[in-house]
Amino acid sequence: MPRSLMAVALLMLLFGVDAVAQTPPAPKPYTLAVQLVPAGNGQGEVLLSVATPDNYKVNKEFPLSLTATASAGVILPKASQKIADAREAADHKLVMGMPYAIGAGTAQPAMDVKFVFGVCELKNGEVTRCTFHREEQNVSLVPLAPPASGK
Repeated sequence: MPRSLMAVALLMLLFGVDAVAQTPPAPKPYTLAVQLVPAGNGQGEVLLSVATPDNYKVNKEFPLSLTATASAGVILPKASQKIADAREAADHKLVMGMPYAIGAGTAQPAMDVKFVFGVCELKNGEVTRCTFHREEQNVSLVPLAPPASGK
């Protein structure tokens, strides 16, 4: 066994796994924002926005998917979406929306959202490599009171 492997094994044995230096994860080439947009009367939309810096772009050819699973009492008109359903699909910004309706008496409305998309690195304006990313979010939906009657 090479000495370097023996040294790592000895450190792990004596001090545990934390003693071995770990490389921090690389920063993500995008930012993800999740926004709850209530529309009133128990309806609304969850918006997911991906933004990339100038040296990356959204891969619009990647088979993007946005899927959601709702808690009991929450209705999702279209629980599975593709790039054609995007609210905005530009080189550096992608916005997807997941509409919902909350049924009367729903105690804790929520949805689990799974978002799979691609991002490409650019050098001198040319794509050098593309990677896919998967983000999962649990979103609590705030039930809104029905509109006040005008009596």
